[in-house]
Amino acid sequence: TPLTAANALDVWRPASTNQTSAAVRRQLLDNTTMQIAHQSIKDFKLQLDGPVLAMPGGDLRLAVGAEMIDYTMDEEAVRALGTGPVSRGANTVFLDLNRDVKSMFAELLIPVIGAGNSLSLVRKLEFDISARRDDYSDFGSTTNPKLAFGWGVTDGFTIRGNVGRSFVAPALTSRGNERGITAESNFGGLFGAAGAGIGANFQIPITYPGATSLPAGACNTTTGVCTINTSTVNGLSITGGNKDLKPQKGKTFSFGFDWASQAIQGLRLSATYWSATYEGGITAPQAAFAVASASLGPQALIIYPGGASAAQIAALTTGLSQNGPVPTTVLFSYSFQQRNAFDLEATGFDLDLGYSFMTGIGEVDLGLAVAQKLKADQKFGSDGVAFSVLNTSGLNTTFPTIKTTGRVNAGLKGIHLLL
Repeated sequence: TPLTAANALDVWRPASTNQTSAAVRRQLLDNTTMQIAHQSIKDFKLQLDGPVLAMPGGDLRLAVGAEMIDYTMDEEAVRALGTGPVSRGANTVFLDLNRDVKSMFAELLIPVIGAGNSLSLVRKLEFDISARRDDYSDFGSTTNPKLAFGWGVTDGFTIRGNVGRSFVAPALTSRGNERGITAESNFGGLFGAAGAGIGANFQIPITYPGATSLPAGACNTTTGVCTINTSTVNGLSITGGNKDLKPQKGKTFSFGFDWASQAIQGLRLSATYWSATYEGGITAPQAAFAVASASLGPQALIIYPGGASAAQIAALTTGLSQNGPVPTTVLFSYSFQQRNAFDLEATGFDLDLGYSFMTGIGEVDLGLAVAQKLKADQKFGSDGVAFSVLNTSGLNTTFPTIKTTGRVNAGLKGIHLLL
């Protein structure tokens, strides 16, 4: 748009001599974005637990229960379409999201050896077996077991471990409604500037599906790359939720010990080695990572030989808010929507050292805790190449990958004031 006195914005002069036109001032004040959400969680739980059988090692204990959780989220969002002030071009989204989860769980504590039948180097031996079954209204059912043990070698030294599986359903705000629409869902054009998840002048391999159909000059046979999201190779970006998201799954293992000094009262030490594998981690992947994966790339970045048809654009954008102009010819689209995009494998160990002792004014409690990650390998897509994200900042926004963390604490309780 040519710059004129009617559309200029004067940010320097005071109000008495300011030359910003009345029309521009109205537009500045007419771009309200509003988002309101009402969330509720109703949780009903029934649990029975207690001893069921006396054994030489102690009481066999059983816990059983059932739970029903109802999640609801009502959202309303109003935002500009990117075509002018809100009063001339706006979109309003109403969302009614809900999920019901019905669950059953059981846990059995089996004391094989205890005070009544202890042995040398086996003061205590117990196993803990548990399982939980969840039935989701939008994902079906899942059963996740866990097995743990505790071996009391001496009165002050215990070895422990556990192995289990876990399951996390996608958030309501990641999955959206039955069409995958969330309050953040929108689309707009890519004309050579960085957009949602994709940079300007983005390069893809010339072997990428459909790349050789791009206009002349977009591909370089010598370097073997094609460049998109330029001033001449325009596209479309789509952001928001994804109705096809799958649950995130995990497998965990840990092994460690707890030691309490018999010679120095109050001195204690715990150490744990752990390993965790997460599959199907949900995020909106950057184009650089998606394109490198054969399982993610074709879902996220699509090339349209000769340009996308009206039907193809409609299939991509139906129900989405528009946040800017759309190119006359859409040669590619990039979906920066939530996906089961990555797997993560991490290992590490935790140390916890503490010392408590009495003084004339109360009990002093000192502690030092250190968590050290040994590995944090991530890959995008089921066929991606694993790479380390250990001690990186911002690369993994779902799980923390800081290599070393620590905490020191000192406390005084049961204070006795001497007056």
